[in-house]
Amino acid sequence: MKILITSFSVGSNNPGGIFAPALFIGACLGNFFATVINTGNNIDVDVSVFALAGLASVFAGATRAPLTMIFMGAEMTGNIKLMIPLMLTCSISYLVCRSFLKESIYTQSLADKGLNIKLGRHITILSQTKVRDIMTKDVSYICETAKIYDAIEMVKTKGHFGLPIVKNDVKLVDMISLSDIRMAQLKNHTDETVMKYVEPNYVILTEDQSADEALEILTRHSYRRAPVVNSKEEMKLIGTLSQTDILRSFEIGKMIKGNYRWK
Repeated sequence: MKILITSFSVGSNNPGGIFAPALFIGACLGNFFATVINTGNNIDVDVSVFALAGLASVFAGATRAPLTMIFMGAEMTGNIKLMIPLMLTCSISYLVCRSFLKESIYTQSLADKGLNIKLGRHITILSQTKVRDIMTKDVSYICETAKIYDAIEMVKTKGHFGLPIVKNDVKLVDMISLSDIRMAQLKNHTDETVMKYVEPNYVILTEDQSADEALEILTRHSYRRAPVVNSKEEMKLIGTLSQTDILRSFEIGKMIKGNYRWK
């Protein structure tokens, strides 16, 4: 009955408490397991040890705190020998619970609402911001048939570190970086097409991605800016996103949420 009532209480997002019910359920399960073993067998196990192990393992798995229960269980009983069975049961419980649920019983309801609390409240701002809302929609691009000297003039005018290459003024086909353009200049190949000096394995962002995902991609590949497409299937160029755009949205988000104190 305690398991059933606690499940309904936690599932309703209005739990009256989790600590005491988890300990009670764990102790009862451990006691029941030891009683079953003792019934009809010549083995006489210590029921209290199993009750303690059940108490610690249930709470360790539910709250993702195995070390807390290992040391707490040994400290409450004053028996250091119990650390071995507690380590075994709490570790198994933690691994089993982790395989079914990524969040603990305390944070699962927040995760269901789309809140990422593991990385802090500031990362939550970026996770709730979409690329489409902060990208630069005035895109500077170059056609696939353009020459290197055309790219040089555009870089001088716009000051970008890279230019998207499009086909039919819509579809993104590749990316040429400033280093690629400089390489072509050093070789005196400015009359070659930009497609001969394109950026290999260039980064693409989609408008539905979150700002923290975009920042992670840009940082991982050491890119300052990346083109944004509507989808990876259609590859329609709709904007560009830079690390500066992401940081600007982050600062604005902090101000809106009242993290700054205005003087």
